[in-house]
Amino acid sequence: MKTRHGSGFTMTELAIVLGLIAVLTVLMVPNFVKFRGDSAVKMAAQDLVGNLRYARQLSMSRGGGVQVAFDAPSSLYTIRSSTGSTLKQVSYAKGVQFLISGVAPPITFAANGAIPANGTIVVSGSQSSRTYTIDLQQGTGVARLRP
Repeated sequence: MKTRHGSGFTMTELAIVLGLIAVLTVLMVPNFVKFRGDSAVKMAAQDLVGNLRYARQLSMSRGGGVQVAFDAPSSLYTIRSSTGSTLKQVSYAKGVQFLISGVAPPITFAANGAIPANGTIVVSGSQSSRTYTIDLQQGTGVARLRP
C-alpha cells in the first residue's frame, strides 16, 4: 500500500471549512444590516445638527432669514436664504426619516439666531432600532443632539 505525503487538504476538510464559513456568514448578515442602519441614522442626526448650527450662524452674519427646508421624497434638505437662493443642499441615506414637531418647517432663523418656537426633530430609520432627538430652543435657536 502506498502512502501519499503530499501537501494539501482533503475534500472532507475543505467541506467542513466551507460549511463553517457559510454558517458564520448567515449569522453575521443581520447584524451587519442593523449596524449599517444604525450608522446611517447616527450620521444623519449629527450632520443635521451641524447644518442647523451652520444655518443659525449664517442667519446671524447675514442679518436673518436663513431657512432649513426638508424634502423627504428626495431624501435631502436645503439651507436657503430668505430670497430662496440655495446656500447648501444635503442628501441623506434612504430610509432615514425626520419627524419635526413644535416648529413649523421650513425652520427659519432670525437675525439673532432665534427660531419662532421650541422644536424637536426625531431622527429614525427604517432599518434601525436607534432614534436620536434634536432639541431646538426658541430664544436662541441652539440645536442640541441627544441619543
